[in-house]
Amino acid sequence: MAHPTPGFDGIPAAAITHGACNSWWTGAERSHCAGCCRTFTSLKTFEAHRKGLRCNEPTDVGLVAREEAFGPLWGKPPMSEAERARLSALWARGVGDE
Repeated sequence: MAHPTPGFDGIPAAAITHGACNSWWTGAERSHCAGCCRTFTSLKTFEAHRKGLRCNEPTDVGLVAREEAFGPLWGKPPMSEAERARLSALWARGVGDE
C-alpha cells in the first residue's frame, strides 16, 4: 500500500500522516497511537486508552468512535441533555469563571 500523501488522492493538504500504518488525520489537537494505530480526539483520550502502560481497547475505557473521513476518531461520549442543562446552569451562575 502506498503511503498517504497530503494534497493528493482526496487527502487534505494539511493532513498529518503516520507512514507505518498508512493512516492520516486532520487536527493538530489529535493524538495518534503508534502502538495500535488508532486516532484520538486529544492527548487526554489517548492517555485514557494507555492505562497500565499498554494499549487498551478504547471501548473498555469508556471511549466511543465517530466516523471521520480518515476513519474512526476515538473520544469521550457526547454529553447528555441533562449534563448540558446542569453545566449551563452552573455557567449562568458564573461558576468556573475564576
